[in-house]
Amino acid sequence: MRADARVREAARGIGARYGVDYPDDEAVAALLTERRRSLEREQRRPAAYLGLLTLMAGMFLPFGIPLSPVLDAHLFAALGTAGGLTVIGAALLVHARAQWKHA
Repeated sequence: MRADARVREAARGIGARYGVDYPDDEAVAALLTERRRSLEREQRRPAAYLGLLTLMAGMFLPFGIPLSPVLDAHLFAALGTAGGLTVIGAALLVHARAQWKHA
């Protein structure tokens, strides 16, 4: 990039819009390192784990209803709870994925 003046100036023009000096290798390496760390932090947020566990609980709860007399006695409440857990788990996973894509 440094050898061709047109490319260097175009990269500086783009970098000026985003606040990064793209021809400067050290600045770009620091930016990429920071972005990689941010992405790794975002992947390990509790919302993703909680969303997955909640979704699994909501999906598997209906299969446990025949095994438990208490759940079988309150069928509609158990199915409503399973539906609510599924919706909440899916929403948490969508939120976690959106945050991950943003990072």
